[in-house]
Amino acid sequence: MLKFYSRISGKTELFQAHDRSVKIFVCGPTLYDDLHLGHLRVLLATDLLRRYFEYNGLQYKIVINLTDMDLKISERAEKEKMKPEEIIERYYERVTLDISELLGKNITFVRPSTYIEQSIEIIENLKGKGLTYQTKNGIYCDISKSKHLGELSRMDRETILHTILEPDENKRNPCDFRLWMNAGYENNKIYGTGMVGWHLQDFTVLKTLFEGVCDIHVGAKELIFPHHEFIQIIGEYYSGTYPVSRFFLHTGLLKYKGDKMSKSLGNIIYYRSIKKEFDLDAIRLYYYGLDQKRDYSFNENLLIYNKKLVNKMLPKINRSKKGININKRILEYKNRFIKSLENNLNSRKAIKEWIELNKFVTRKSLDEGSVELLKEAYRTFTSLTGILEGLTIE
Repeated sequence: MLKFYSRISGKTELFQAHDRSVKIFVCGPTLYDDLHLGHLRVLLATDLLRRYFEYNGLQYKIVINLTDMDLKISERAEKEKMKPEEIIERYYERVTLDISELLGKNITFVRPSTYIEQSIEIIENLKGKGLTYQTKNGIYCDISKSKHLGELSRMDRETILHTILEPDENKRNPCDFRLWMNAGYENNKIYGTGMVGWHLQDFTVLKTLFEGVCDIHVGAKELIFPHHEFIQIIGEYYSGTYPVSRFFLHTGLLKYKGDKMSKSLGNIIYYRSIKKEFDLDAIRLYYYGLDQKRDYSFNENLLIYNKKLVNKMLPKINRSKKGININKRILEYKNRFIKSLENNLNSRKAIKEWIELNKFVTRKSLDEGSVELLKEAYRTFTSLTGILEGLTIE
């Protein structure tokens, strides 16, 4: 059974799907540039989840939120002498094409600007409860009213309240965040020119498409605070529900040249660039060989190694009428592979089990019963990871 570590309880908890259906929300990229290799940690972790639920016959819905309200978009548009809408459309087409290549077609892509009216309804709801206030810079959420502040990030309440993230001398608490920003490129009849705040954008999508609660929220660990913390607070304020995400899957960062891979830092390698040299099997194997939660520096030599390793992932089977029966060993490796994935999506250990089985059977002469069981085990490996999917063992 699938288990996740819960930051809120501090324990590893069993995941149980309601009505055999799973709601997955993914914090996707901002639509002002192409996918880079840092994004792939979140996306490929999501694909592992998708494949696991398919393998177990569960229904699922994956919503990937593609941020289309951000000052970075306006800045990119100004730099290229284009309209923000043109930048958004360009990268929406490119990013969704690339993500579909990684995750398949059964994905719901969302742009938060589609739901501005719903976001405003949430702001008005919170305003009626006395949980918001306004300055010249926008409408802020007063986080001091939260009963759960710091539970997700595991940060001290007073430390959070006095952390300055969005400077404004007229704020009640230094860490209060904007629900509406009086800057940007959107325009509506209620608030005028501006845009919905980042944290509210994601909660609005959760409310609109998942009735305010999802089963698994996937994102990089750098989003734990403040982004995921504040999404939960909006849910607490709006509906009294906490947390609005039952489980979180937080991936580590991919670093390059000493820092996290980031467009703002300019130290990025684009997915479209790397796939010219490496096929998707090698890229998957590279990422699945990493501990999901740890940070890593990008290592091209390791990617080259994994490109070679892919060719050795299917065994060379020696058949013989006098071959031995190793059914028990095959099942042990297969079960450990599955259990590894079920333990906080430990793909690193699962891949090791696959490789170890490969080494074991290559040295053996097998009877027909073991060959058939081995084929079934490898179909499980390939379907759950997407590596060498569809290839058959001769």
